Amino acid sequence: MSSLKPPKFALIAAAEENWGIGINNALPWKLKKDMAYFERVTKKVLTSNETTDTSLVTPNEKIQNAVIMGRKTWESIPLKYRPLKDRLNVVLSRNDAISSLTDKPTVARIFIIGGGDIYKEAIELPLCEYILLTKVYKNFNCDAFFPKIDENLYELASHDELVNFTGDDVPKGRQCLRNSHGSGKLNSISVNVGTLNKDEGDDGSKRLQQQDVINRANEYK
Repeated sequence: MSSLKPPKFALIAAAEENWGIGINNALPWKLKKDMAYFERVTKKVLTSNETTDTSLVTPNEKIQNAVIMGRKTWESIPLKYRPLKDRLNVVLSRNDAISSLTDKPTVARIFIIGGGDIYKEAIELPLCEYILLTKVYKNFNCDAFFPKIDENLYELASHDELVNFTGDDVPKGRQCLRNSHGSGKLNSISVNVGTLNKDEGDDGSKRLQQQDVINRANEYK
């Protein structure tokens, strides 16, 4: 019987001013820098992950992160990019998808990558440890949305915690990214990338600590 702990997971998403994440089953923006960030974070396997028991991995097995998504999110990924490379792609939408990964020692971290209904269910599960959120400062009239974040369950994390969790050199501050979606005309979009985590108060209750938003800083041309 496996001695692995039930796997915790993280949500990773980008949402605009009204918390929209998509329109017509597609991203309403094309931010290459943010997509590269998404790829790096969801691919990178950190050896300190407590859910990965490397003693159970055979020499021919490769440790990877898993990305869980709904059917619509899967279908929204261009054919040439799916399955997402160097990650275990799981096209399921419920808690059983996460549970099914418990006995897979080759799975390091688990990321929920959409869509809206999947985020809504996952964000309420006790095993949801982090929300990695890119905030896009523009309204795109979306028809799919990221769920409301319960401030009794999540707090804004420190920048050091964001860097340590992602294993990525994430700079602070608002950044300007070029949007090349649609006609090909490049429009600048202001973006923040931050993280929230579960927090236990001293009395055992959940609380939100008001801290500066954690985000990325560099201005890209």
